[in-house]
Amino acid sequence: MVLTKIRRESDIRVLNYVDDLLLLHQNRERLREQTLIIMKILQAFGWTIAQEKCEIEPKQQINFPGWTWDLEKMYIKMKDLRKQEIRYQLRRFISLTQRQIPIKIKYFASIIRKLNFLRVQVREASLCLKLMDSAKTRALKNMEWKENMILPKEILQELYQWQGVIVRNKEMTLEVRIPEAVTVSDASPKGWGVILELQTGDTLVQHGEWNKEQKRWTSNKKEMEAIFLGLFRYRQVFKELQIKAILIKSDSSTAVQDLAKQRAGETLVAEVKKIVMLCQQLKIQTQTQHIPGVSNKITDALSRLSTQDDYSVKKEVFIALCQAWEIIPTLDL
Repeated sequence: MVLTKIRRESDIRVLNYVDDLLLLHQNRERLREQTLIIMKILQAFGWTIAQEKCEIEPKQQINFPGWTWDLEKMYIKMKDLRKQEIRYQLRRFISLTQRQIPIKIKYFASIIRKLNFLRVQVREASLCLKLMDSAKTRALKNMEWKENMILPKEILQELYQWQGVIVRNKEMTLEVRIPEAVTVSDASPKGWGVILELQTGDTLVQHGEWNKEQKRWTSNKKEMEAIFLGLFRYRQVFKELQIKAILIKSDSSTAVQDLAKQRAGETLVAEVKKIVMLCQQLKIQTQTQHIPGVSNKITDALSRLSTQDDYSVKKEVFIALCQAWEIIPTLDL
């Protein structure tokens, strides 16, 4: 109640984790002044403040429950102590899984909770916990929290993946970049189409057909694959133009939501992972936007084009275009 009132009536941003508070503001003096006022308000409402644990002098690098926040370089990463603790626990669970030694379900749930908490830094955390969550859910159908379970070996791939994530401890940027390009994608039963709109005003087009296996996919999976193929086909353009942020538009609300939250149902997990990993390799930050199907006519038409028939351009139209654009066409043989 009191924190809600402070957030509403103050221009100070308040983040809280259990009983720890982090106060943020762009103006150092304003932050210093408001910090003292907020402390007095909390004490008036009966809060006990541990003065010896408080850091009330504004600074740009702070430690907040297990994280190092660098507000000058705009990134967040795990503190070494948390990193060491989780690495130790992961090694223990890997050993228990390999040796098929029983463990209490509640202990298994605790490591899932701790890894899920890392979503603050590892946005795709929930995508890397699907097998572990599923194993826990199956065990709880027939057993209680305090009973023992044998960890299935299939979860080893996620445990090893998390081990790599923890070792790298990759910084997560706090900066929200302005998109420098826009991709608009669509999928039909026949194929896919993607348009890339650049800040220069140039528009690039890609389209293709599904193979026999892909034609049997669900519509949501096809929409997700269309987004991936667009990013994959344009990856060289992103590198050459040094594009660091893009806006992904799609008429699939499921694809847009799954990518924004970086979590998905069982049928789309693999597709979302592919897109997330590709964007990480390209060092591109993504934003998503849903667009109505009626506004997506061009990519819808592209997705229905055949790529196997022969097409031609009228000679007089081609010559007129070359003259208008003042270009001399060349032919590579």
